Formats: sequence, C-alpha cells, structure tokens
Amino acid sequence: MTNLEGRVLLRTAQVAPPPGPRSDLSIIRALAARLGAPDLVPSDDPEAVFDDLRRASAGARADYSGVSYDRLRNDEALYWPVPAPDHPGTPVLFAERFHTPDGRARFIAVAAHDVSEPTDRAYPWTLTTGRNREHYLSGTQTRRTARLAAAVAEPVAEIHPVLAAQLGIVSGGYMRLTSRRGSVALRARVTEAIAMDTVFAPFHWGGASTVNDLIGGTLDPHSKMPPFKACAVRIEPEAAPTTR
Repeated sequence: MTNLEGRVLLRTAQVAPPPGPRSDLSIIRALAARLGAPDLVPSDDPEAVFDDLRRASAGARADYSGVSYDRLRNDEALYWPVPAPDHPGTPVLFAERFHTPDGRARFIAVAAHDVSEPTDRAYPWTLTTGRNREHYLSGTQTRRTARLAAAVAEPVAEIHPVLAAQLGIVSGGYMRLTSRRGSVALRARVTEAIAMDTVFAPFHWGGASTVNDLIGGTLDPHSKMPPFKACAVRIEPEAAPTTR
C-alpha cells in the first residue's frame, strides 16, 4: 500500500522473496512481541493490518476508513480523505476550505536571502553539495551494494572548464577544496554543466572525503537547520590526495 499525492495505491508482490528476508510487517510484529505488546500488531496479513489502521483513522483529518483492498483491486481511484465505504474520495483536498478555524489559507511572506557565507578574496569560489543518483544520504547502504558502488566508486567534484583552466586543474586529476572549517581532496570532473564560479561535490562519503566537514555557519533563524548546501572555498590543484 502506498500513497502518491493523495491517491492510495495497492501494490502486490510480483515475485516470491528468496529464503531468509522478512517483510517489514513481520519484523514489526516480532519487535512488538519482544517488547511485551504482541496484540499491537495482531496479524501477519497486510490486509488485516490495513483494515485495523483504516478503522483507527475514522473521523481524523486523514480519514481513509472508507478505503478497502476490494475497492483498490477494482481499480477505483481513491484519494484521501475517504471517510465512508461509499465515498468517492477527495481528488482536490481543499476545494471548499482549509483546516483553519475560518477555512481560509494562511500565507507567510518570506524574503529571499543570499548564501549564509559569501565569497571573499581568501575563499573566492562557492561549493555546493548534493547527491549522486546512485547513492543515498551517507551511503551506508548504497555503497555496500556492489552495482551501485561500482557505478560511482568515489566522490567526484565538478568544475567548469574556464575555472579549471584558470586554476590548472585537469579532468580526472585531483583538486583540494578548502573552507574556513576544513579541507578535502577530490577527483575532478571538468564539465560545462556547472556555473563558472561554483564547484559541486557529493556528500555520500566519510573519512577523508567528508565534504560536510567544509560546510558550516549560521543556523536558519526559523528552522534552525545548518547551512549544509553551500559555503565559500578556495580551490587548488593537487597531484594526489594526501590522505584517502
């Protein structure tokens, strides 16, 4: 069972799993039993557990008590809330009113602001961090998967050809990125897909390749999130990384 933009979909197994692995439901049920609450998840049957959960949602804002496996098996397009077995669903969630006392939406004006750490003469370039398609977050799962690890075996920093030529950096060689907080040497990829004053590096690796060590600065005043996405750096060519 999944929920995609309000629509509830029923996903069924296409192949039998190999011997050994257990379903999430089986693991959660075993954990509940070990914690002394065996009745918390009373069944190994996903449909029975879903029936229990949908009954518990009755009357709530996200009411899907009217959703059933039978309705989904019959290819009904059901968007929650679905508060009754004969309810058609709610494709447009806020067609009449919002969940506020007067039913009106609340808009909050925000002002755009620049990166928290502007460049200067000592750190004249901007580093941005992000993901590789093949890896996820810290890579503790995806870098243990042989196919994904082979596809992207190491972090590679992207740099524009004009900036690379200016700094003496070649594609496939190494460059050192240094911020006010740390330094890391990464293999370079010269590409026109990035702005001339910016370099990009992925954050999936640890140790001597920990790009997040370079990032830091003032917390966001509202969310208190650290500025993990950009910082000022200087860039230098490096014949080989000193530590890897």
